[in-house]
Amino acid sequence: AMAVSEQEPFFTKKNLLQMPNKTASSVVTPPSTTEIWSYTANTDDLSSNFTSLLDKDLATKGSWRQDYEFYCSQFNIIPCPFIKSSIESDSESCRVANCIVDLSSWRAMLLACCTVGSKVCEISVHASQLSVHHLTDLSKAIEKSGLIRVLKLQYLSIEVTAENSIAYSNAIRPLFNDTMNLEYISIKGNNFGDEFVQPLVASLCKNFRLKFLNLSGNVLSDVTVLELFSALRLTTNLTDICLADNNLSGDCLNKLLAPILLGNEIATADDEAIVKANTKYVTDRNKNIKETNKKRKKAGYLEWNELALSGECIVKKDGKLQVFNRSFKSFDFSRNTIQTEQLLLFVRDLKAASDISVSSSKMAMVFKGLPNKLPPDALAEMVSFNSPWVELVLDSNMN
Repeated sequence: AMAVSEQEPFFTKKNLLQMPNKTASSVVTPPSTTEIWSYTANTDDLSSNFTSLLDKDLATKGSWRQDYEFYCSQFNIIPCPFIKSSIESDSESCRVANCIVDLSSWRAMLLACCTVGSKVCEISVHASQLSVHHLTDLSKAIEKSGLIRVLKLQYLSIEVTAENSIAYSNAIRPLFNDTMNLEYISIKGNNFGDEFVQPLVASLCKNFRLKFLNLSGNVLSDVTVLELFSALRLTTNLTDICLADNNLSGDCLNKLLAPILLGNEIATADDEAIVKANTKYVTDRNKNIKETNKKRKKAGYLEWNELALSGECIVKKDGKLQVFNRSFKSFDFSRNTIQTEQLLLFVRDLKAASDISVSSSKMAMVFKGLPNKLPPDALAEMVSFNSPWVELVLDSNMN
């Protein structure tokens, strides 16, 4: 596979996502071996005992690399040289890049992430080929660990077809459950389409853990983004969303996002029932987490964080209950085919509502690299935009 350079979206700047800043010196190479690795070299794929090994509470040997060496030695696995780790402060990250990773190496990697005392908080797969089996095992391992916060599945060599779409979607969907404890998910640069991604984002209405979502570099239309906004109407945990480099016209901005942000959408009886059900769900989940933490502590694992209750999403306005969600921190719509009239309508609505509420920090709306050159009057209106709660981020030559 060709190496693909990574460009982090706007919302993953350090001030928005406090992730360790890794340096070249922190990268740990895989264990050395005299045997030559290839994705067909390993005969034991651990398929018969992966789940049973995952259920065992094996203490870490000290680091991910040492644990990976142990599992490779135990099952005569030639380590994949494209699986590496990096260490920063008190945490570790695992990275697979530019390869067709064999199931043996993959499963040894995942087992090494789940040892008692493991400090792995991030798994990143870049420009590599994964099968349905890889993804299914990934879900099992992440749920077992409970401490992996960041998952990046970017520029994957996955060709989703009519024949395999359901299998792949079913394999990826569990990763979007809050039982995974993930706070950051990126499926950037995979050319996933609407039919594939819609079920994933629709499930986020029941995810009360995720904070950052990167859907950039796919082929999503406004239909999928409307599904996403609909799922997030009554939750407040997911605050930073990157939708750059898709096929958005901007229809999603005015049909649903603006009404949610401005409190112009009538709250139905079903909405009120959903809010109550969500509160009960989070309360019950936290009870289960407390019980689970007792067992984890006894086994030597670090404890899981409890879920935060959603903030207020329904308010009374002009004597009526309205959906009003101002929890978002950033949206990145860069390099989409946003239509000028849709963009101006959205910006004017935001400007007119500048006196509704002033939050402690501004929400960033990023519109960089718009393909259509804005007319001079539209450009002037964008550049002169000023609001106490929204920051428009444009190309530097437009400001």
